[in-house]
Amino acid sequence: MDLDTAAPYFLPYKPPSGESTDQLRFPYTATANDPETLLVDLVTDHTDCTWDVTLSWVDGGMSKTALIDDNGKPFELTSVTGMTQKRWPVPTG
Repeated sequence: MDLDTAAPYFLPYKPPSGESTDQLRFPYTATANDPETLLVDLVTDHTDCTWDVTLSWVDGGMSKTALIDDNGKPFELTSVTGMTQKRWPVPTG
């Protein structure tokens, strides 16, 4: 998801050469025997923000919702564009 746009939007995943992936199409079905992992990959060059994910699904005809966050707080994402970089040597011995 590109957070630098006025209204953030999903970007399709393009796997590196030689890798394959199935594009997730909605509605999507997952079961206890065939679970799914969803990767949330956010990018920003200019935005400092907090975010969380609301996941909604239907289980046996009942609608359910879960909030995915950082132990009760939103996740934080900060751009490092234009910041001074400082590196410290790593001890080798």
